[in-house]
Amino acid sequence: SAVIGEGIVIQNVSQRVTPAGFLEVQVQGLNQSHSIRRFDYQVVWLDAGGMVIPTKTSVWQPVSVQPKSPFAIRAISPSPAAVDFRINTRTQPN
Repeated sequence: SAVIGEGIVIQNVSQRVTPAGFLEVQVQGLNQSHSIRRFDYQVVWLDAGGMVIPTKTSVWQPVSVQPKSPFAIRAISPSPAAVDFRINTRTQPN
């Protein structure tokens, strides 16, 4: 992750399958620094064979976290075929 070591700590990653069969994920973290941290994230969904599921929703999303504050990222898969995921991050200029 591009944001680990920049004051961002991931505290918990959880997932569940919704009643409709879609994978739902949540990442909880904390900005431990004394300044605002801005970064982008992108969720990539994977099928049972580890192949990427193409979707228009896998776009970079901006996040801005206040100093010494928690944050959460939540996403729901675009297809019931998703059984795993990857979250990519990149830093933004200050």
